[in-house]
Amino acid sequence: MRQLRELVEPRTRGELKSSRYARIAGLTGLLALFIAALAWSLYRPNLALRKPVTASSRHPASTAPADGSGLTNGIIEPTYGIQTAPGPGWVLIDLQEIRSYAQVKIFNRRDALFDAGLPMFLEISGDGLTYALVDTRTQPFSSSSPWIYNAPSAPAFRFVRIRSNSLVALTEVEVY
Repeated sequence: MRQLRELVEPRTRGELKSSRYARIAGLTGLLALFIAALAWSLYRPNLALRKPVTASSRHPASTAPADGSGLTNGIIEPTYGIQTAPGPGWVLIDLQEIRSYAQVKIFNRRDALFDAGLPMFLEISGDGLTYALVDTRTQPFSSSSPWIYNAPSAPAFRFVRIRSNSLVALTEVEVY
């Protein structure tokens, strides 16, 4: 008799359906919460976004914004975010506060001249007066395959400078 009693379900079909929907909704909510927490933990804001840019010079035929804002606007430009005149040049991003940063991504120009400006030198500074060379790029890179510098230990700095002995023509720089 006990075995037969266990086979009988006292709840109605409507109660069974609502129970099932409640379980599905609860699991869906937990899954959404887990995905949101995972995304939040992996999210790293671009700390160079909309920060001021200074350049050593401006190429007279450049299509980049005159104020250099194309380098930190968050958009991989169709041409240039910044372009200096031929000859030794540099671009400087002021991150506006000294912090520890772990990664710098540099997106090259989008035309076919990926080796123009090489070698390029990545330098950082806390005071804007003395710079430490942290990486040198001698191999071509592009806007779809950027130059990525991962700091071995997250150094504290405020200024990022990219220097070249010929010219600097880039689409975007991101700092994380």
